Amino acid sequence: MKKLLVVLMALLFTTGAFAADTAKFDYNFWGLAYGAMGSWGSDEKWDYQHFRIRPMFTAGNENIKGVVRLQIDQKYGRIDDGFGDPVWNAAGPFARNRAVRVQYAYMQLSNLFMDGLTFATGLKGYDYPLIADTELALTSATFDFGMGNVSLYYAKINEDEVATKTGGLKADDDAQLYIIDATINAGDIAIRPALFYADTGKDIGDEKWYMGAINASGDMGMFDFDATCAYLSIKHDRGATGKKESYSGYGVDLNVNVKPDADMVIGLFGTYTSGAKGDKKLGFADEVAGLFVGDTVGKLFLLQRGGIQDYGGYLPGTVEGFHTNSLGAMTAGLSFQYKVDKLTLLGQVGYMTLAKKNTADEKNVGTEIDLKISFDVAPKTSLFLEYAYVMGGDDSICKDDIQQILWGLKTSI
Repeated sequence: MKKLLVVLMALLFTTGAFAADTAKFDYNFWGLAYGAMGSWGSDEKWDYQHFRIRPMFTAGNENIKGVVRLQIDQKYGRIDDGFGDPVWNAAGPFARNRAVRVQYAYMQLSNLFMDGLTFATGLKGYDYPLIADTELALTSATFDFGMGNVSLYYAKINEDEVATKTGGLKADDDAQLYIIDATINAGDIAIRPALFYADTGKDIGDEKWYMGAINASGDMGMFDFDATCAYLSIKHDRGATGKKESYSGYGVDLNVNVKPDADMVIGLFGTYTSGAKGDKKLGFADEVAGLFVGDTVGKLFLLQRGGIQDYGGYLPGTVEGFHTNSLGAMTAGLSFQYKVDKLTLLGQVGYMTLAKKNTADEKNVGTEIDLKISFDVAPKTSLFLEYAYVMGGDDSICKDDIQQILWGLKTSI
Protein backbone atom coordinates (compact mmCIF):
# COMPACT_ATOMS: atom_id res chain seq x y z
CA MET A 1 0.00 0.00 0.00
CA LYS A 2 2.82 2.37 0.91
CA LYS A 3 4.55 1.58 -2.38
CA LEU A 4 1.33 2.34 -4.24
CA LEU A 5 0.97 5.69 -2.43
CA VAL A 6 4.58 6.57 -3.20
CA VAL A 7 4.05 5.77 -6.89
CA LEU A 8 0.82 7.76 -7.00
CA MET A 9 2.44 10.75 -5.29
CA ALA A 10 5.41 10.58 -7.66
CA LEU A 11 3.04 10.54 -10.63
CA LEU A 12 1.09 13.48 -9.19
CA PHE A 13 4.18 15.61 -8.67
CA THR A 14 5.56 14.66 -12.09
CA THR A 15 2.26 15.55 -13.77
CA GLY A 16 2.11 18.86 -11.92
CA ALA A 17 5.68 19.74 -12.87
CA PHE A 18 5.05 18.76 -16.49
CA ALA A 19 1.88 20.85 -16.61
CA ALA A 20 3.69 23.81 -15.05
CA ASP A 21 6.47 23.59 -17.65
CA THR A 22 4.34 22.95 -20.70
CA ALA A 23 0.98 24.65 -20.17
CA LYS A 24 0.54 28.36 -19.48
CA PHE A 25 -2.48 30.61 -19.32
CA ASP A 26 -2.42 34.38 -19.57
CA TYR A 27 -4.97 37.15 -19.94
CA ASN A 28 -5.20 40.92 -20.21
CA PHE A 29 -7.89 43.55 -20.36
CA TRP A 30 -8.28 46.82 -22.28
CA GLY A 31 -11.15 49.20 -21.63
CA LEU A 32 -12.39 52.59 -22.77
CA ALA A 33 -15.50 54.57 -21.81
CA TYR A 34 -16.26 58.09 -22.96
CA GLY A 35 -18.88 60.70 -23.71
CA ALA A 36 -18.98 63.00 -26.73
CA MET A 37 -20.67 66.18 -27.93
CA GLY A 38 -20.22 67.76 -31.33
CA SER A 39 -21.67 69.99 -34.03
CA TRP A 40 -21.30 70.74 -37.72
CA GLY A 41 -22.48 74.24 -38.51
CA SER A 42 -25.84 75.10 -36.95
CA ASP A 43 -27.92 72.24 -38.35
CA GLU A 44 -26.17 69.06 -37.21
CA LYS A 45 -25.43 68.28 -33.57
CA TRP A 46 -24.75 65.05 -31.66
CA ASP A 47 -24.10 63.73 -28.17
CA TYR A 48 -23.73 60.16 -26.88
CA GLN A 49 -21.82 57.91 -24.50
CA HIS A 50 -19.87 54.85 -25.60
CA PHE A 51 -17.73 52.05 -24.20
CA ARG A 52 -15.45 49.42 -25.69
CA ILE A 53 -13.93 46.53 -23.73
CA ARG A 54 -11.44 43.93 -24.95
CA PRO A 55 -10.64 40.91 -22.77
CA MET A 56 -7.91 38.69 -24.25
CA PHE A 57 -6.97 35.12 -23.30
CA THR A 58 -3.88 33.12 -24.27
CA ALA A 59 -3.23 29.44 -23.49
CA GLY A 60 -0.51 27.05 -24.65
CA ASN A 61 3.03 25.83 -24.20
CA GLU A 62 6.38 26.69 -25.76
CA ASN A 63 5.30 25.37 -29.18
CA ILE A 64 1.52 25.77 -29.41
CA LYS A 65 -0.56 28.78 -28.46
CA GLY A 66 -4.24 29.65 -28.75
CA VAL A 67 -5.43 33.26 -28.61
CA VAL A 68 -8.96 34.63 -28.22
CA ARG A 69 -9.79 38.31 -27.91
CA LEU A 70 -13.38 39.45 -27.45
CA GLN A 71 -14.77 42.91 -28.05
CA ILE A 72 -17.79 44.37 -26.30
CA ASP A 73 -18.68 47.58 -28.14
CA GLN A 74 -21.81 49.52 -27.22
CA LYS A 75 -23.39 52.91 -26.88
CA TYR A 76 -25.18 53.70 -23.64
CA GLY A 77 -28.92 53.51 -24.22
CA ARG A 78 -31.15 51.51 -26.54
CA ILE A 79 -31.30 52.44 -30.23
CA ASP A 80 -34.08 50.95 -32.37
CA ASP A 81 -33.40 49.52 -35.80
CA GLY A 82 -36.57 51.09 -37.22
CA PHE A 83 -38.66 47.96 -36.69
CA GLY A 84 -38.91 48.15 -32.90
CA ASP A 85 -35.87 45.94 -32.19
CA PRO A 86 -32.67 47.18 -30.54
CA VAL A 87 -29.54 47.37 -32.69
CA TRP A 88 -26.59 45.18 -31.70
CA ASN A 89 -24.25 48.01 -30.61
CA ALA A 90 -26.55 49.87 -28.19
CA ALA A 91 -27.05 48.85 -24.56
CA GLY A 92 -30.47 49.57 -23.08
CA PRO A 93 -32.60 47.46 -20.72
CA PHE A 94 -32.23 43.73 -21.32
CA ALA A 95 -29.07 44.23 -23.43
CA ARG A 96 -27.55 40.85 -22.44
CA ASN A 97 -24.37 40.68 -24.47
CA ARG A 98 -25.87 41.78 -27.78
CA ALA A 99 -22.57 43.37 -28.77
CA VAL A 100 -20.06 40.65 -27.82
CA ARG A 101 -17.92 39.83 -30.85
CA VAL A 102 -14.84 37.72 -31.43
CA GLN A 103 -12.04 39.98 -32.64
CA TYR A 104 -9.16 37.45 -32.54
CA ALA A 105 -9.35 33.65 -32.53
CA TYR A 106 -6.29 31.87 -33.84
CA MET A 107 -3.80 29.07 -33.23
CA GLN A 108 -0.05 29.57 -33.45
CA LEU A 109 2.61 26.86 -33.75
CA SER A 110 6.26 27.75 -33.14
CA ASN A 111 9.58 25.93 -33.75
CA LEU A 112 7.92 22.66 -34.76
CA PHE A 113 10.02 21.91 -37.86
CA MET A 114 12.92 24.30 -37.30
CA ASP A 115 13.92 27.06 -34.93
CA GLY A 116 12.45 30.44 -35.82
CA LEU A 117 9.59 29.10 -37.99
CA THR A 118 6.06 29.98 -36.83
CA PHE A 119 2.67 29.06 -38.32
CA ALA A 120 -0.66 30.68 -37.47
CA THR A 121 -4.21 30.28 -38.70
CA GLY A 122 -7.58 31.75 -37.76
CA LEU A 123 -8.93 35.25 -37.20
CA LYS A 124 -5.92 37.47 -36.60
CA GLY A 125 -4.93 41.12 -36.74
CA TYR A 126 -2.86 42.59 -39.57
CA ASP A 127 -1.37 46.08 -39.50
CA TYR A 128 0.69 47.95 -42.07
CA PRO A 129 1.10 51.75 -41.92
CA LEU A 130 -1.06 53.71 -44.39
CA ILE A 131 -2.56 50.47 -45.78
CA ALA A 132 -4.27 48.25 -43.21
CA ASP A 133 -5.25 48.07 -39.56
CA THR A 134 -7.74 45.22 -39.54
CA GLU A 135 -8.55 41.60 -38.67
CA LEU A 136 -8.44 38.91 -41.35
CA ALA A 137 -9.27 35.23 -41.66
CA LEU A 138 -5.76 34.19 -42.61
CA THR A 139 -3.03 31.57 -42.56
CA SER A 140 0.57 32.69 -42.16
CA ALA A 141 4.11 31.39 -41.96
CA THR A 142 6.83 33.54 -40.36
CA PHE A 143 10.57 32.89 -40.22
CA ASP A 144 12.80 34.78 -37.81
CA PHE A 145 16.34 35.00 -39.21
CA GLY A 146 17.91 36.96 -36.38
CA MET A 147 18.24 40.40 -37.97
CA GLY A 148 14.52 40.38 -38.71
CA ASN A 149 11.74 38.20 -40.06
CA VAL A 150 9.78 37.43 -43.20
CA SER A 151 6.09 36.43 -43.30
CA LEU A 152 3.84 34.89 -45.94
CA TYR A 153 0.09 35.51 -45.55
CA TYR A 154 -2.92 34.05 -47.29
CA ALA A 155 -6.31 35.63 -46.47
CA LYS A 156 -9.79 34.91 -47.78
CA ILE A 157 -11.50 38.28 -48.29
CA ASN A 158 -14.75 37.06 -49.83
CA GLU A 159 -16.54 33.67 -50.06
CA ASP A 160 -19.97 34.32 -51.51
CA GLU A 161 -20.56 30.76 -52.75
CA VAL A 162 -19.03 27.57 -51.45
CA ALA A 163 -20.28 25.71 -54.55
CA THR A 164 -18.01 26.27 -57.56
CA LYS A 165 -20.33 24.47 -59.98
CA THR A 166 -24.13 24.12 -59.80
CA GLY A 167 -26.37 22.79 -62.58
CA GLY A 168 -23.56 23.05 -65.07
CA LEU A 169 -22.90 26.71 -64.20
CA LYS A 170 -19.50 27.62 -62.84
CA ALA A 171 -18.92 30.26 -60.15
CA ASP A 172 -15.73 32.18 -59.49
CA ASP A 173 -16.56 34.69 -56.79
CA ASP A 174 -13.79 34.22 -54.23
CA ALA A 175 -11.69 37.26 -53.33
CA GLN A 176 -8.26 36.23 -52.06
CA LEU A 177 -5.26 38.13 -50.76
CA TYR A 178 -1.57 37.14 -50.64
CA ILE A 179 1.09 39.13 -48.77
CA ILE A 180 4.87 38.89 -48.42
CA ASP A 181 5.90 41.08 -45.50
CA ALA A 182 9.44 41.35 -44.11
CA THR A 183 11.20 43.37 -41.42
CA ILE A 184 14.96 43.97 -41.45
CA ASN A 185 16.61 45.53 -38.40
CA ALA A 186 19.73 47.61 -38.98
CA GLY A 187 20.78 49.13 -35.69
CA ASP A 188 18.28 51.82 -34.70
CA ILE A 189 16.44 51.60 -38.02
CA ALA A 190 13.91 48.99 -39.18
CA ILE A 191 13.07 48.52 -42.88
CA ARG A 192 9.79 46.78 -43.77
CA PRO A 193 9.15 45.97 -47.45
CA ALA A 194 5.90 44.25 -48.47
CA LEU A 195 4.17 42.93 -51.58
CA PHE A 196 0.37 42.51 -51.86
CA TYR A 197 -1.54 40.57 -54.50
CA ALA A 198 -5.35 40.27 -54.54
CA ASP A 199 -7.74 38.56 -56.96
CA THR A 200 -11.45 39.37 -56.68
CA GLY A 201 -12.69 36.55 -58.93
CA LYS A 202 -14.37 36.83 -62.33
CA ASP A 203 -17.95 37.02 -61.02
CA ILE A 204 -17.27 39.94 -58.67
CA GLY A 205 -15.21 42.29 -60.78
CA ASP A 206 -12.30 40.38 -62.25
CA GLU A 207 -9.83 42.73 -60.62
CA LYS A 208 -6.24 41.85 -59.90
CA TRP A 209 -4.31 43.98 -57.44
CA TYR A 210 -0.55 44.46 -57.38
CA MET A 211 0.81 46.65 -54.60
CA GLY A 212 4.30 47.26 -53.30
CA ALA A 213 5.07 49.12 -50.08
CA ILE A 214 8.03 49.98 -47.92
CA ASN A 215 8.11 51.35 -44.39
CA ALA A 216 11.13 52.68 -42.54
CA SER A 217 11.20 53.62 -38.87
CA GLY A 218 13.88 54.52 -36.40
CA ASP A 219 14.49 55.87 -32.92
CA MET A 220 17.79 57.65 -32.31
CA GLY A 221 16.99 59.05 -28.87
CA MET A 222 16.40 62.73 -29.53
CA PHE A 223 14.99 62.00 -32.98
CA ASP A 224 12.58 59.38 -34.32
CA PHE A 225 10.71 58.90 -37.58
CA ASP A 226 8.27 56.64 -39.42
CA ALA A 227 7.85 56.81 -43.22
CA THR A 228 5.76 54.71 -45.63
CA CYS A 229 5.45 54.68 -49.43
CA ALA A 230 3.09 52.45 -51.40
CA TYR A 231 2.22 52.01 -55.08
CA LEU A 232 -0.94 50.24 -56.28
CA SER A 233 -1.81 48.93 -59.74
CA ILE A 234 -5.19 47.36 -60.59
CA LYS A 235 -5.85 45.30 -63.72
CA HIS A 236 -9.55 45.27 -64.53
CA ASP A 237 -11.83 43.51 -67.06
CA ARG A 238 -14.54 45.93 -68.22
CA GLY A 239 -17.31 43.36 -68.74
CA ALA A 240 -18.86 42.74 -72.15
CA THR A 241 -16.12 44.50 -74.12
CA GLY A 242 -13.54 42.15 -72.63
CA LYS A 243 -11.09 45.04 -72.66
CA LYS A 244 -8.40 44.94 -70.02
CA GLU A 245 -7.76 48.26 -68.31
CA SER A 246 -5.10 49.32 -65.85
CA TYR A 247 -5.28 51.90 -63.06
CA SER A 248 -2.57 53.06 -60.67
CA GLY A 249 -2.15 55.23 -57.61
CA TYR A 250 0.17 55.81 -54.68
CA GLY A 251 0.34 56.97 -51.09
CA VAL A 252 3.03 58.53 -48.88
CA ASP A 253 3.01 59.02 -45.09
CA LEU A 254 5.68 60.68 -42.94
CA ASN A 255 5.97 61.26 -39.19
CA VAL A 256 9.03 62.94 -37.66
CA ASN A 257 9.48 63.68 -33.94
CA VAL A 258 12.13 65.70 -32.12
CA LYS A 259 12.52 65.30 -28.34
CA PRO A 260 14.41 68.26 -26.81
CA ASP A 261 14.12 66.53 -23.43
CA ALA A 262 12.55 63.38 -22.01
CA ASP A 263 9.18 65.05 -21.40
CA MET A 264 8.74 67.05 -24.62
CA VAL A 265 7.97 65.88 -28.18
CA ILE A 266 7.66 68.17 -31.23
CA GLY A 267 6.27 66.44 -34.29
CA LEU A 268 5.85 67.00 -38.02
CA PHE A 269 3.39 64.81 -39.94
CA GLY A 270 2.08 64.56 -43.47
CA THR A 271 0.09 62.20 -45.71
CA TYR A 272 -0.58 62.22 -49.44
CA THR A 273 -2.82 59.78 -51.31
CA SER A 274 -3.41 60.05 -55.05
CA GLY A 275 -6.86 60.78 -56.44
CA ALA A 276 -8.87 59.28 -59.29
CA LYS A 277 -8.55 61.00 -62.66
CA GLY A 278 -9.76 59.78 -66.03
CA ASP A 279 -9.22 56.16 -67.00
CA LYS A 280 -5.74 55.71 -65.56
CA LYS A 281 -5.43 57.20 -62.07
CA LEU A 282 -7.24 55.75 -59.03
CA GLY A 283 -8.03 57.01 -55.55
CA PHE A 284 -5.38 55.13 -53.56
CA ALA A 285 -6.87 55.38 -50.05
CA ASP A 286 -10.40 54.74 -51.32
CA GLU A 287 -9.40 51.53 -53.11
CA VAL A 288 -7.27 50.20 -50.24
CA ALA A 289 -10.01 50.90 -47.69
CA GLY A 290 -12.45 49.01 -49.91
CA LEU A 291 -10.21 45.93 -50.04
CA PHE A 292 -9.64 45.76 -46.28
CA VAL A 293 -13.18 46.96 -45.42
CA GLY A 294 -11.82 49.76 -43.27
CA ASP A 295 -8.80 52.02 -43.19
CA THR A 296 -5.95 53.20 -41.04
CA VAL A 297 -6.23 56.42 -39.05
CA GLY A 298 -4.02 59.49 -39.07
CA LYS A 299 -3.07 62.15 -36.56
CA LEU A 300 -5.93 64.66 -36.85
CA PHE A 301 -8.82 63.82 -34.51
CA LEU A 302 -11.68 64.51 -36.95
CA LEU A 303 -10.42 64.83 -40.52
CA GLN A 304 -8.24 61.70 -40.19
CA ARG A 305 -10.27 59.87 -37.53
CA GLY A 306 -7.27 59.94 -35.19
CA GLY A 307 -9.14 60.78 -31.96
CA ILE A 308 -10.88 58.58 -29.43
CA GLN A 309 -14.02 58.59 -31.60
CA ASP A 310 -12.26 56.02 -33.81
CA TYR A 311 -13.22 53.45 -31.15
CA GLY A 312 -16.80 53.01 -32.26
CA GLY A 313 -17.60 56.71 -32.18
CA TYR A 314 -19.90 58.80 -34.33
CA LEU A 315 -18.89 61.23 -37.03
CA PRO A 316 -21.02 62.62 -39.85
CA GLY A 317 -20.57 60.56 -43.01
CA THR A 318 -18.74 63.22 -44.98
CA VAL A 319 -16.15 63.79 -42.23
CA GLU A 320 -15.68 60.03 -41.88
CA GLY A 321 -14.63 59.75 -45.51
CA PHE A 322 -12.49 62.84 -46.10
CA HIS A 323 -9.16 61.04 -45.82
CA THR A 324 -10.33 58.14 -48.02
CA ASN A 325 -12.01 60.33 -50.65
CA SER A 326 -11.76 58.98 -54.19
CA LEU A 327 -10.19 62.33 -55.17
CA GLY A 328 -7.32 61.64 -52.76
CA ALA A 329 -6.14 63.82 -49.90
CA MET A 330 -3.11 65.74 -48.70
CA THR A 331 -2.64 66.48 -44.99
CA ALA A 332 0.22 68.25 -43.22
CA GLY A 333 0.60 69.42 -39.65
CA LEU A 334 2.59 70.07 -36.49
CA SER A 335 2.15 68.58 -33.01
CA PHE A 336 3.45 69.36 -29.53
CA GLN A 337 3.32 67.06 -26.50
CA TYR A 338 4.52 67.73 -22.97
CA LYS A 339 4.38 65.48 -19.92
CA VAL A 340 4.50 66.81 -16.36
CA ASP A 341 4.51 64.01 -13.79
CA LYS A 342 1.11 62.28 -14.37
CA LEU A 343 -0.28 64.98 -16.66
CA THR A 344 0.15 64.83 -20.46
CA LEU A 345 -0.70 67.77 -22.75
CA LEU A 346 -1.06 67.43 -26.52
CA GLY A 347 -1.73 70.10 -29.12
CA GLN A 348 -1.65 69.88 -32.90
CA VAL A 349 -2.70 71.80 -35.98
CA GLY A 350 -3.13 70.41 -39.49
CA TYR A 351 -4.36 71.37 -42.94
CA MET A 352 -6.14 69.11 -45.44
CA THR A 353 -6.92 69.48 -49.13
CA LEU A 354 -8.13 67.00 -51.73
CA ALA A 355 -5.45 65.74 -54.10
CA LYS A 356 -7.66 66.44 -57.13
CA LYS A 357 -10.21 69.25 -57.57
CA ASN A 358 -13.88 68.30 -57.53
CA THR A 359 -16.45 69.17 -60.20
CA ALA A 360 -16.86 72.63 -58.65
CA ASP A 361 -13.12 73.27 -59.11
CA GLU A 362 -12.55 73.12 -55.33
CA LYS A 363 -10.21 71.12 -53.09
CA ASN A 364 -9.80 72.90 -49.73
CA VAL A 365 -11.20 70.73 -46.89
CA GLY A 366 -10.15 72.82 -43.90
CA THR A 367 -7.76 73.48 -41.03
CA GLU A 368 -8.03 71.49 -37.79
CA ILE A 369 -6.85 72.37 -34.27
CA ASP A 370 -6.71 69.55 -31.67
CA LEU A 371 -6.14 69.64 -27.91
CA LYS A 372 -5.93 66.76 -25.46
CA ILE A 373 -5.28 66.53 -21.71
CA SER A 374 -4.84 63.20 -19.93
CA PHE A 375 -4.09 62.45 -16.29
CA ASP A 376 -2.76 59.10 -15.00
CA VAL A 377 -4.94 58.03 -12.06
CA ALA A 378 -3.33 54.57 -11.81
CA PRO A 379 -0.76 52.50 -13.72
CA LYS A 380 -1.87 52.32 -17.41
CA THR A 381 -5.11 54.10 -16.47
CA SER A 382 -5.95 57.70 -17.37
CA LEU A 383 -8.74 60.23 -17.46
CA PHE A 384 -8.77 62.35 -20.61
CA LEU A 385 -10.37 65.37 -22.22
CA GLU A 386 -10.15 65.83 -25.99
CA TYR A 387 -11.26 68.76 -28.17
CA ALA A 388 -11.13 69.21 -31.95
CA TYR A 389 -12.14 72.18 -34.10
CA VAL A 390 -12.19 72.29 -37.90
CA MET A 391 -12.35 75.59 -39.76
CA GLY A 392 -14.22 74.67 -42.92
CA GLY A 393 -12.83 75.18 -46.40
CA ASP A 394 -14.58 75.42 -49.77
CA ASP A 395 -18.37 75.68 -50.05
CA SER A 396 -19.24 72.34 -51.67
CA ILE A 397 -16.71 70.36 -49.58
CA CYS A 398 -16.76 71.57 -45.98
CA LYS A 399 -17.84 75.21 -45.67
CA ASP A 400 -19.20 74.95 -42.08
CA ASP A 401 -17.02 74.64 -39.01
CA ILE A 402 -16.98 71.33 -37.09
CA GLN A 403 -16.18 70.81 -33.43
CA GLN A 404 -16.26 67.97 -30.94
CA ILE A 405 -15.38 67.42 -27.29
CA LEU A 406 -14.83 64.04 -25.63
CA TRP A 407 -14.11 62.99 -22.07
CA GLY A 408 -13.59 59.58 -20.53
CA LEU A 409 -11.48 56.85 -18.96
CA LYS A 410 -8.99 54.47 -20.57
CA THR A 411 -7.26 51.50 -18.93
CA SER A 412 -5.11 48.48 -19.70
CA ILE A 413 -4.54 45.62 -17.25
